[in-house]
Amino acid sequence: MMADTCVCCGAPVPEGRQVCWVCEHGDEITQPERLPRKQNRKEAKKKMRHTRRSIRNVLAAKLICLTVGIMVTALAVTFICIVSAAASDDDGSSGITQMSATLPIDEVPKELSFIVEVDIEPEEEHDYTEQDVTLVAKTVYGEAQGCTTTEQAAVVWCILNRVDSDDPYYPDSISGVVTQANQFVGYSENNPVTDEIHDLVIDVLDRWEAEKAGEEDAGRVLPSDYLYFSGDGVHNYFRNEYRGGQVWDWSLESPYEN
Repeated sequence: MMADTCVCCGAPVPEGRQVCWVCEHGDEITQPERLPRKQNRKEAKKKMRHTRRSIRNVLAAKLICLTVGIMVTALAVTFICIVSAAASDDDGSSGITQMSATLPIDEVPKELSFIVEVDIEPEEEHDYTEQDVTLVAKTVYGEAQGCTTTEQAAVVWCILNRVDSDDPYYPDSISGVVTQANQFVGYSENNPVTDEIHDLVIDVLDRWEAEKAGEEDAGRVLPSDYLYFSGDGVHNYFRNEYRGGQVWDWSLESPYEN
């Protein structure tokens, strides 16, 4: 029976207890590894990054071939000049033998001439940086490792809600919110950044930007007024007030659940 609330964070606690399990044990919480989930959106981004790397590799190979071709041509011209000079000396001629080493464009071997036309998409511009992604990913690892993808995404949205909040207590940047003193106890510079969490953070940040651009259903899993959460070692409970308030019921459709 949950009859009381934690005096530290306001989370529900069993009758007779004054603090919740998380506030009592703090950083001692360990959670099992989450099973990875592959999303179409993640795969598309990975494929795009792979395509860009492939294009860069092709360009690099073409440039190497062009450089080698120019060097071979220069060596061939130099060799011809030397041979011609030697032949002139054998004929008894004196003086310096002059020879034009200019090769007309229409006589350049086809193997050494090519035009590279590659349509490279410009890099996308974002309101967030890779440092922001790393900070949020380390926070998610410490606060929601082992939770469902939706619960992990909610931690990201909670951070972004604070960035967008009109409350002057919270900084207006991702890095400022994450590193604010006495807020996200699960954040640590030593936390690892797993591929799954890294991709999830980018996915949520992209949805956040899409929402700011006017997209109505961007895939938000936590309302904008939910700025607080606490946990019991298994799940996190998000609230719209620091003490008390409503606990989020996960009524929004999650893009991460089948």
